[in-house]
Amino acid sequence: MKYLKSLSISLKLFLIYSLLFLFLATVTFFSVSRTVGQRVQEIALTELDNATDTIIEIIRSYADFSIRNHLRTQVKSAVASLDILNKLASEESYNSLLSLEQAMDIASSRLLNIEIGNEGYFYVIDPQGEILIHPYEDLVGVSVREYDFVQKQIEEKSGYLEYEWKNPGDEEPREKVLYMEYFKPWEWILTASAYKDDLQSLIQIDDLRNSITSIQEGKKGYPFIFTPNGDIIIHPDSSGENFYTMENPDNLSLDFFSQMIEKKRGNLRYTWYDPGTGEPSGKIAFFKYIPEFDWIIVSSVYVEDYDSITTDIYIILLVAIALSTVIFLLISRKISIILTAPLFSLITFIENSRGTDYSERFTYKGNDEIGHLAGQFNTFLDDLENEKKIRRQVEKKNSILALFPEENPNPVIRVNKEGRVLYANPVAVNHFAVWGLDISSYLPDDLRDKINKIDSEFGAFEYSRGVGVYEVLTSYFPSQEAYYLFISDISVRKRAQAQLSLSESVFGNSLDGIVITTPDAIIERVNEAYEDLTGYREDELLGQTLRVLKSGIHDDDYYKEMWDVLRREGKWSGEIWNKRKNGETFPQWLAINSIMDKSGHLTHYVGLVKDVSEIKASEDKLKHQAYYDALTGLPNRVLFLDRLTQAIAYADRNRSYLAVMFLDLDNFKNINDSMGHNVGDVFLRNISDLLSSSCRDEDTIARLGGDEFLILMPGVETREAAVEVAKRLQHALRTPLQINGLEVHSTASMGISYYPEDGKDPLLLMQNADMAMYQSKKMGKGTYTHYEKEMNKKIQLKMELDGKMHNALEIDEFKVAYQPKVDTKTGIVTGAEALIRWESAESGMISPVDFIPLAEENGFILELGDWILGKVLEDLPEMRKAGGHDFEVAVNLSGRQFRDKELLNRITTIIDASGQPYESINFEITENMAMEDSVSAMAILDSLYELNVNISIDDFGTGYSSLSYLKRFKTQCLKIDKSFIDELPEDSKGSALVKDIIRMGQNLGMYIVAEGVESQKQLDFLREAGCDSIQGYYFSKPLFKDDFLYYLKNNKAGILKE
Repeated sequence: MKYLKSLSISLKLFLIYSLLFLFLATVTFFSVSRTVGQRVQEIALTELDNATDTIIEIIRSYADFSIRNHLRTQVKSAVASLDILNKLASEESYNSLLSLEQAMDIASSRLLNIEIGNEGYFYVIDPQGEILIHPYEDLVGVSVREYDFVQKQIEEKSGYLEYEWKNPGDEEPREKVLYMEYFKPWEWILTASAYKDDLQSLIQIDDLRNSITSIQEGKKGYPFIFTPNGDIIIHPDSSGENFYTMENPDNLSLDFFSQMIEKKRGNLRYTWYDPGTGEPSGKIAFFKYIPEFDWIIVSSVYVEDYDSITTDIYIILLVAIALSTVIFLLISRKISIILTAPLFSLITFIENSRGTDYSERFTYKGNDEIGHLAGQFNTFLDDLENEKKIRRQVEKKNSILALFPEENPNPVIRVNKEGRVLYANPVAVNHFAVWGLDISSYLPDDLRDKINKIDSEFGAFEYSRGVGVYEVLTSYFPSQEAYYLFISDISVRKRAQAQLSLSESVFGNSLDGIVITTPDAIIERVNEAYEDLTGYREDELLGQTLRVLKSGIHDDDYYKEMWDVLRREGKWSGEIWNKRKNGETFPQWLAINSIMDKSGHLTHYVGLVKDVSEIKASEDKLKHQAYYDALTGLPNRVLFLDRLTQAIAYADRNRSYLAVMFLDLDNFKNINDSMGHNVGDVFLRNISDLLSSSCRDEDTIARLGGDEFLILMPGVETREAAVEVAKRLQHALRTPLQINGLEVHSTASMGISYYPEDGKDPLLLMQNADMAMYQSKKMGKGTYTHYEKEMNKKIQLKMELDGKMHNALEIDEFKVAYQPKVDTKTGIVTGAEALIRWESAESGMISPVDFIPLAEENGFILELGDWILGKVLEDLPEMRKAGGHDFEVAVNLSGRQFRDKELLNRITTIIDASGQPYESINFEITENMAMEDSVSAMAILDSLYELNVNISIDDFGTGYSSLSYLKRFKTQCLKIDKSFIDELPEDSKGSALVKDIIRMGQNLGMYIVAEGVESQKQLDFLREAGCDSIQGYYFSKPLFKDDFLYYLKNNKAGILKE
């Protein structure tokens, strides 16, 4: 204890800080360690729970797929058998070996003998909902039309359905799934059904096992599956065994499995012994029971995977605490020294103050106890020093008073009650001489009367003599019966007061704000107009600097220049933005003048302030109307061109680069036409906000009008930087906009030009970006294109084609070519796709790639599309005759045609005029056309469907269709794009994707056509994958009418090779 008392204050503070920190660090370590351990355990269990749920979802998805595929296979096989029996019973085949009734009996017997899992079965109903065949004989002949699922069967006749069913003898209905197809010759709806709880019997365990055993839990853990009967369904090492008959399954006791069978769900910790080394390891198992399979799913992981994480965290925590302790000790020692240093300084100062004149003071800026002690000591020194000063002042005053009358600069006179002068100092003698009076006589009567009116010992009054005004102070001494008169000339002061009164009147009644400040800009006076202007009262401003009104709009250089001019020239005037008391900023015209005294020293500044808010607002409004778009508030073409000109000049001086982007919205006209101009205006404003938020701060976004925008990107050193902006805009535009409760989709085509490589003139850069944008439109919209010099040539070609296009139709330069579609099973040509060709007398064969987009753009595609449809309908009868069977021709609809409001009228008018059946035409639309406006597309497709024409989704897989929409579209055919066929069958990923598309389309009841088949390998792969029809150069290029008719005549029997 004695040792502690002898320590300095700084060391004592250091020891207290250190002990407190060590205590808190220790408590923190143990608290965090416990929390970390618990959290790691929670994470481990959560991950196992999620892993188990994932495995369950895999099993359920696989089971659902298996049962659907199994049912479909059974029905397809049954339909093939019925087809054979029907042919045997037909009078035209095999001399009618069977009667129709015998054929149906055989079919019924076979269907009832087919096993589907453990409890599934076949049944047959007719189009009226009456059961024709069923394992339960009591149900045969019964109408089940009232059931919802039967009504769907009658309506759809093919495809999958899920429903609930209760057979005779069942206590409760059970969930079922069925696949059906319509056998038209017998008017049978053939149905294969199975119970969902019979999934286990339909699953291909080997395929599922490969998927489950490939999953790894943690570093070495794995999942496995067993049944309550002990059968191990899936296990990395023990699949197919029974743990009741195994010696030691998973090196555990049977009690481990019994607990999981009993609990059905939960987690267990256990010790596992390595079968090779015998080393024990802690493990965690998370398990869940799937009732529909009667399986228990287990995910197991090693505890050491998570213990290592906890150990690493403990080590990091200990290192952090150790480092923090060292740093804290150093800082606390430094703080202790800093805190006590002023105390030692004060002690030293007191010791050094002995024997001095006490004029020095101890300086300390703090407000703590040391500061208080220092202040008290300084006050004590002040008292000592003040005593010395007072003593010296008293002595000095006594010496001065003795000389006061004679040396006083003002007249001093002593008179008696009658006004006789008893004494006058030299200055008084001179004043009396000026007044024309004798100092040895009496005072003037008017002055004497004023003195006599004073009824107290002290008095004061003003006295005028000639042009002068004087202030007279009187002091009466009764013991002497005399007055002392002290006279001051106040003529100048009185004139100044009159002038000041006038100035005050002007100051208070001025309509402009007036502020008076010291040379340091501290406010001394403001008038009422200034109060009204700023919102502050005068008492709120007095003592403040002019910074209280600072708006923050001007930088420090602006104010520095203002004060430099004011100090140099003595005045300054100009426009400045200040801030009112309510925080509102406003512009004002400020004129400041310097006020000097007689000696030329600056005493004040006077500022005259006028509010110019209304003038500025009018100027800004006119300027905004001239340079900004009224609808969106974005810069217009004039302002954009000005900024582009400045940016080019800057880039030229600094040898830098810039980019110009021309952006055009792809579907704005549709929005305006379908939703109205009000929605269109809101849409444009939202798009403007979206563009502004997606571009860089230094970029300029301008609206040219309609749906066209320009973006200036200065400082773009590489094309990648401009592309990054374009990609951000693409991503932002993909998000649908919500306008008046409607969901509005949008894409944009963009073109980019670069300075200086694509032009040094502003208008040229804008023109080249415009050309690049049109190239994006031509490429399919929703993308961006860089300007290339070749585009100028393309523009010239485009103008030439535009001029020739309409005339080409009149002089029969357009021709229709037909490319055959071949059935993969029979080899018969079942139809063709009509393709337009332009054979110009001047230019030769012109590619559709060049003239179709142009026809879309100028609207000629509508006239051309009508001509193509009419030509196809004209050729159809000859095609049927040459092919010897019903024939279907596919006609492509362009985006412009698909959006045309008169599309249905055009189609019905042309087909009705031809006399050909509607079902002989198949209209092909691209995937992107269908999804561009899915709601409108669905309505158009429904209308076409009602006309009984067929519809195909062309180029499938290259767009962005939603499967949910695809399911709802009333389309009969799906065409796989050539890009998926080119690498078959070598491309494994592409092969898998094509198989999935075929399977998905057929599951949706759609007919599948593969485009672009050019080799035997591709054909073999597609036939094996189940593709329905083939189109491509392997069979034939597109042929004109005569060649195509010849082709049909020579291939009536089929052209496929086995």
